[in-house]
Amino acid sequence: MASNTGKGAGGIGAIFLGVAIWKFLNGDPWIVWVLLGFLLGGFGFFFGRKDGEADAS
Repeated sequence: MASNTGKGAGGIGAIFLGVAIWKFLNGDPWIVWVLLGFLLGGFGFFFGRKDGEADAS
């Protein structure tokens, strides 16, 4: 059975990346939001492993 334990943090990170884009477009400080999105796995949410790929462990 597949485990979804790492999906939540990636989703939260993606939300932070969305906030960063919104702040950037409004001219507000945005770098903190990008760093939070990166630390919480927001980039992995978009560029993560596909369903058909095997686990490395």
